[in-house]
Amino acid sequence: MHRALAEVTDPRDDPDRRAWHRAQAAAGPDEDVAEELERSAGRAHARGGLAAAAAFLERAALLTPGPVRRAQRLLAAARTKHAARALDAALGLLVAVEAGPPDALRTAEVEHLRSQIAVRQRRSSDGARLLLSAARSLEPLDAALARETYLEALAAAVWAGDLGLPGGVREAAEAARAAPPAPDPPRVVDVVLDAFALRLTEGFAAAGPALTRALELVLALDAAPDLEAGRWLWPTGASAGQMIAQELWDAEPWHALTAHLAQFARDTGALVLLQFGLIFLAVPHLLAGELATAARLIEEDRLIAEATGNPPVAYTAMTLAAWRGQEAPATELIEATVQEATARGSKPASAPSSATARPPNACTRSRSTAWAGPASALSSPALTCSTASGCAGNAAAATRVPSFAPPTRCWTRWASGPSPSGPAASWWPPASPPASAPPRPAAS
Repeated sequence: MHRALAEVTDPRDDPDRRAWHRAQAAAGPDEDVAEELERSAGRAHARGGLAAAAAFLERAALLTPGPVRRAQRLLAAARTKHAARALDAALGLLVAVEAGPPDALRTAEVEHLRSQIAVRQRRSSDGARLLLSAARSLEPLDAALARETYLEALAAAVWAGDLGLPGGVREAAEAARAAPPAPDPPRVVDVVLDAFALRLTEGFAAAGPALTRALELVLALDAAPDLEAGRWLWPTGASAGQMIAQELWDAEPWHALTAHLAQFARDTGALVLLQFGLIFLAVPHLLAGELATAARLIEEDRLIAEATGNPPVAYTAMTLAAWRGQEAPATELIEATVQEATARGSKPASAPSSATARPPNACTRSRSTAWAGPASALSSPALTCSTASGCAGNAAAATRVPSFAPPTRCWTRWASGPSPSGPAASWWPPASPPASAPPRPAAS
């Protein structure tokens, strides 16, 4: 039947349906049919149909007679399933890839993808260590991909809050600085990696100009509308870019990068990116007092998680509840997040131990834990302080705050004593950026 349907289907009007029927009719391996399926996968990918693209690629791999080409197509199918949020299916395909002929580069690429999946499964500590290992394996095989993977490892370690642990932020940053040098001229990813690693090893004063240049390049980058062209920028580059924007006290690029990430994910149908994009985008809305918008984005993350059977990103939900003065829900979310992170081996920084007495209210508790998920020298102080200042005002937390305080000043103000009793907007933002912030150069 499928053979007959393939014969009567016009290859110009409906090439993908014809390819699928040919594949179903194939009695055994057939490279011509596999190539046709691969072309169909490319068209489905361009339309944002990642699930369909993955199905075409997987079927193409099964019909591929050569073991090397079969392994390559299986790896491509696994990458596409990962992007479509079919994480368990992607892991299953990686087992099949490893059963293929030995190949050092492909083995390193499998390790790379497996570590990316660990991060998407919210096993950030494991993912950061695996990414660091993958980057080291890739160094002698593909220096460019190794540098991209070091940036992923840094972002994952920052998110996990592994500040001093093996495979954590400092080890990843030091390894990145010792990585093969960037090409000449450097790519945007190389500039971002070098700036990010310098910030995490030498501090803001040393890295300020490099951070500014990196942010300018990220904002100017016109990513092509496909996942391969944007594989480092979305979400790794956007994640690093938004942390750099926070560090430079620049709210507009932060919002622009997160909004672009969410739209890119929607356009390409990449649910794994969309979940992170939604939560990244919710944060600047939350800090601006736009709580209803933040709530809609958080709810969309939850719905995607429910539909795909994967956990929501969810960290922002507890901050939203605290800002709304919802003590019981906030406390419940905070405690659940601490327990979940601890179970994954990634206990949030500053998280109270089980012996710690319950604080007087959820807002107080949120100061130490609400943004410990992406804890780092770059992101935690600003976000945790923002949560605290929002909680301090309770109902006044919904007041729109037009700018974001620099981490050092905001953190010092909060850490030096009790939070102010009035609205956040009455004392925040300060009149000027930190004195150590470099001037923003004109775009070249």
